Amino acid sequence: MTIAMLRIRASETPPRPRNALPDPGITSAAASIVTSVRDGGDAALREASMRFGGGLADGGIAVDPRAITHATSELDAVTRDALTDAIANVRSVHGPQRPTDTSVQPRNGVTVERRWSALDSVGVYVPGGRALYPSSLIMGVVPAQVAGVRRIAISTPARPDGVVDPIVLATAGLLGIDEVYAMGGAQAIAALAYGTRTVERVDKIVGPGGPWVTAAKMLVYGAA
Repeated sequence: MTIAMLRIRASETPPRPRNALPDPGITSAAASIVTSVRDGGDAALREASMRFGGGLADGGIAVDPRAITHATSELDAVTRDALTDAIANVRSVHGPQRPTDTSVQPRNGVTVERRWSALDSVGVYVPGGRALYPSSLIMGVVPAQVAGVRRIAISTPARPDGVVDPIVLATAGLLGIDEVYAMGGAQAIAALAYGTRTVERVDKIVGPGGPWVTAAKMLVYGAA
């Protein structure tokens, strides 16, 4: 059997232009969604989830904490050990990176201090839907926990069947997180940034996402 091999020399291949900014069309559409959720709250969020996917089958937004507990208890030993090890590894990396307070007295009666304080709340966006990214959940949550963030909320799209993947829920359980919202895309970023009746706003949003998520992050930057 003969297999043809294609050989490519990097030095002879022109670089492809890359743009970190979303397509203007996506940005414009994302802006419409963001404005709708900011002004319309839960109703607009549910409508966007119906149009673009990511919501729970029953139309709900918040995941019942009992579902998180159940998913965690149903983990097989191999998966549990792998997730636990991953959490420990990420924590071991970020732990030493936490800055420490300093205090100096340049002269009698004068004290100069530098104090570090954590944000009160962080929203972690975890891509989902047809894919599974417990690693993104771990890498978003653990640094916030190390920093001392009081409240951590997770946003992740439900699968096409309207259920959040049990592995993602179980990972949240292993991390001690019980605030999980089934929402994705630009509507999720808007809900986290501005808040709704169901979703309490956060101080900062972290986590990877596609162009719609990126566009929405840019649009809500600096929202108070």
